[in-house]
Amino acid sequence: MPNSVNSVEGEACPTLTVNSRLARWRLLEYNEAQSKAGLKAWSTPKILPLTAWLKQAWIQSWPDQYILTPLQAEKLWTQIVRQTSWKVKLDLLHLRETSRKAQEAYSLVRQYRLPLDREKFSRTEEGKLFLGWVQTYQKWLATHNAIDPASVLDTVNKAMAKGRIPLPKKIVFARSEEHTSELQSH
Repeated sequence: MPNSVNSVEGEACPTLTVNSRLARWRLLEYNEAQSKAGLKAWSTPKILPLTAWLKQAWIQSWPDQYILTPLQAEKLWTQIVRQTSWKVKLDLLHLRETSRKAQEAYSLVRQYRLPLDREKFSRTEEGKLFLGWVQTYQKWLATHNAIDPASVLDTVNKAMAKGRIPLPKKIVFARSEEHTSELQSH
């Protein structure tokens, strides 16, 4: 990592990472480089995980919607699955795990922008049930003016396109030098 803070015309540019651990590591590397250079004090660079930067950008835009925390989303999914299981006489041994898997599936649908096609989901009872959960979840989000954590990237992107959130002149994307399978898939 270079000894100077990334900047464009004096403006600090954010360095975005794939996770918190890498952000902390990059900040530690930067601080060590400054210390080795003999500096006694320096500006802290803006090194953040992408998800944190997106949330920060959204909150600073004075939005009319709030972002659910992962825990809030998990609790909401559990509530929806629990309520539905009584209605359809679904005997779930592992309610929490079922709701966690449904939430994970919904996150993948959002992240990969997959269509929630009623015809395709109605082919199996599980598909119908999942689609019902998704519709209940989306209705709750709309009613409570909330954003699902998996939708933050698209929401911020749309706000930037409309000029509601200013786009930095430059963004640096940092990745790990280790090539784990998780990082290779991004």
